[in-house]
Amino acid sequence: MTEPLGDPEPAAPPPPGPAGARRRLPLAALVIVAGLVLVGAAVGVGVALSGPPKTGAACLVGDWHSDGIRVGLDTVAPGSIDASFRSDGTGENHVVAREDADNRNTVTDKIDFTFHYTATDTTIAYTQADGTVSSADPTGDGTPLSQHVTQLSNDTYTCSGDRLTIGGGDPGPSQSLTRR
Repeated sequence: MTEPLGDPEPAAPPPPGPAGARRRLPLAALVIVAGLVLVGAAVGVGVALSGPPKTGAACLVGDWHSDGIRVGLDTVAPGSIDASFRSDGTGENHVVAREDADNRNTVTDKIDFTFHYTATDTTIAYTQADGTVSSADPTGDGTPLSQHVTQLSNDTYTCSGDRLTIGGGDPGPSQSLTRR
C-alpha cells in the first residue's frame, strides 16, 4: 500500500450540538477565578511571613521604647528609654530621667551611648560601649555632672513579640519596653 503524497486531509470538525460544543467561560468568570487565586496566594504568603511571634535573640532586633523608668519594685520615675538593637550587632540607648531632688528642683539625667552586642536567648553581652551619663544638677548646688561610659554590664532579658523586659536581677528592677 502506498502513502498518498501531499498533506493529509484535515480531521472533520466536531458534530454540532451539546456533545461536541465548545464551552467558553465568560471573561468576568476568568477574572474572578484569577482574583481568588491571587488572594489565596497572598493570604498564604502573609501567614508564612508572620508566623508565631519571635522570641529570644531573634526578637531583640528592633527599636524599643518605654515611658517611665523603673527605679524600684513599685516605683516608676518620669522619663523615657529608647533602645535600638540592629541585626549587625550594634545598638544604641537613650535615657532621659527626671526626678525631684528634695522636692525643691527637678534634676534631669541623660544617658546616651552606642554599643556592640551579642545575645543568647536570655543574656545580652555588651562590648565597645561609648557614651555619656550626664546630670544637669545632681546635688542641687548648680554643678552639672558628666561622665564618659566605656563599659556596660551584661543584661538578662526576655523578649516575645512586641514586649522586651531587661534586667530584674541584681542590682535593680526590670524595665519593660515595647516595640516601636
